[in-house]
Amino acid sequence: MNAVEFKELQEEFAQYIYTYEVTNKSAYITDMRYLVRYNDLLTQSHKLEMETGLMQTLIQMLADKKEEKEIKAFEERVRTDFKKKEEEISKKYQNASLFVDRFNSLTSEYNKSFEEYYKEFILVYYPPVRVLAPKEVKPLVDMLRQLYFNCNFEGFKEVLELNRKAFDFPEIPEEQYTNVAQFYYNYKKKINIEINNRKNKYPYNKIQVFKDEMTILSEEGMLLQHLSAIKKMHASVKKDYLEVFGNEIEL
Repeated sequence: MNAVEFKELQEEFAQYIYTYEVTNKSAYITDMRYLVRYNDLLTQSHKLEMETGLMQTLIQMLADKKEEKEIKAFEERVRTDFKKKEEEISKKYQNASLFVDRFNSLTSEYNKSFEEYYKEFILVYYPPVRVLAPKEVKPLVDMLRQLYFNCNFEGFKEVLELNRKAFDFPEIPEEQYTNVAQFYYNYKKKINIEINNRKNKYPYNKIQVFKDEMTILSEEGMLLQHLSAIKKMHASVKKDYLEVFGNEIEL
């Protein structure tokens, strides 16, 4: 493999990595927008699901003749976990709201410029493409990736400029071309497996939700149906719980 052929292979691999990163960014943005757009429905569903699960477990524990002390301890653990989870969700929602507000204010020119800049960054600096990048640069690359996902072009350029020397990698010697070509092949194979495994998982399976107003409303309808089903289950289990314990429970 000569230098021209290797350069073509490297550019092709960089394009593959860029496409992969664009999908990751889309999933991140989808997650933020999804949390903001459907926060009320998601919060209601989560609370009712937790209450339903707690009531079902407490009923079963009593049927299994567990001691009152053990039942109370379990209930307190669930309450603590629920409160902690609610705080995490609230914080994430606040951050997502700030992100979405900023995301909606960005112009197409801004986004296009950033994409072109990031695409060039991958070819010139991205460790899997350059191969000989030191491990110490990984935290810096992770920071830059997060700035890319957050659509923070100014922050990205500032961090890259301040750390330009850290990306001063040696060129790949010609005698390593064949080995690097094999590395590219194996790396793509690993990513393809990852893509296949996650395609039906959140948030990758929700990327198309924000395609247009129709898909947004369709998703809302599905969440409303899900919430309705949860409410029915919750009411049924609550009835059984009242018969056993004689008092209501609420997280």
